[in-house]
Amino acid sequence: DDPSKLVIHLSNIENLDRKAETTPNEVTIFSPYYKTDEYGLSVMEHEITHLNMFRYVYPESLILIEGVAEFYGDRVCRRIEGYPICYESYEYGTGRIREEISPVTALDYFMSDLLNSQNKKAPYQYGTSFVTFLYETCGEQRVDTFISNAYRDSTISKDDVVSILQSEFGHDLFEKFAAWYKTNSDRFKYKDITSDDLVISTELR
Repeated sequence: DDPSKLVIHLSNIENLDRKAETTPNEVTIFSPYYKTDEYGLSVMEHEITHLNMFRYVYPESLILIEGVAEFYGDRVCRRIEGYPICYESYEYGTGRIREEISPVTALDYFMSDLLNSQNKKAPYQYGTSFVTFLYETCGEQRVDTFISNAYRDSTISKDDVVSILQSEFGHDLFEKFAAWYKTNSDRFKYKDITSDDLVISTELR
């Protein structure tokens, strides 16, 4: 319950269903994802972001929760000097959204959290691209402040999440996201990474 403390459990038990799990009090990283390589640190930062959101911020939006964690986790890792950032789709999380994002569907998908998608990564994919869109079009400081303050000390319904987002960033926010994604979706494709592309950081091992 002490917000100044962060408890991280590194479990040597392999979990085939999930890499990690997070509660308001602790983070558990399952083997082998706690290794201090480019992927392991990204997983850890993702879960630490979840922990902080669960302590202070809880919007009832899987897409927003996972999008913030994907974006923040990767952003922290990219700022580490000498950090090896090459692995499949590292810079943009979990790949391109398979569903067609249009001015008509963008809000509907956000409201549904894409839970009916056959692709379990769909909420992560939408969230990563949506939060990236917010940062690139609205400004990093403005979005950081919004995420830090908008939902503090309360649980916000999905309808209220959308209302708050539209109030802060414009009522045509999801239409703008659809247009942005149409021209930026290739950035979120899985990348073909070979051993020649990998950068090894001896300082982190």
